[in-house]
Amino acid sequence: DQDTVSYITQGNDIREIPNPNPVDTEEYNYENEETNYTATIEDGANLLTPNEKHNLMEKMKPLTDFGHIAFVSIDENDWSTSGFADDYFHSHYNTESGSIFLIDMDNREIYIFSDGNNYRTITNSKAYTITDNVYRFASNEDYYNCAAKAFDQMYELLMGRKIAEPMRNTSNIFVA
Repeated sequence: DQDTVSYITQGNDIREIPNPNPVDTEEYNYENEETNYTATIEDGANLLTPNEKHNLMEKMKPLTDFGHIAFVSIDENDWSTSGFADDYFHSHYNTESGSIFLIDMDNREIYIFSDGNNYRTITNSKAYTITDNVYRFASNEDYYNCAAKAFDQMYELLMGRKIAEPMRNTSNIFVA
């Protein structure tokens, strides 16, 4: 059992105690019955608690009205972060509409990749804006809020709303 660790004590007596770091094997997948788009959480770097995964999935579900949506975290990556994200997306969703939010602990990067109809709204420029807006959460090891805020901003864009673009405004000051 992954939730317990067995120890042999004096006299070959075996006692089980709770594992301080149990492996979370619960699946975090959702399919929108109207659109057939999916939401997936693959936390390979174990950055989120089970409760955070549940809450994050609730934030992700509305995005399946527009395309597939995924949260992916990895702790080993032999590629660039953008290369991994591109490969992950196309191997799971081909060229369908969707977006992934990737936390790459090996390269210490957060990244958003979109394709299909989602890419018309969440362009590379908008994806960079979102990651600029949320990176401070990752810097503080608050990975749940990092992802949750990113998905909130993706949803705002897909709904036709605007998001804060402080770095753009700073650049405009220097241009003026």
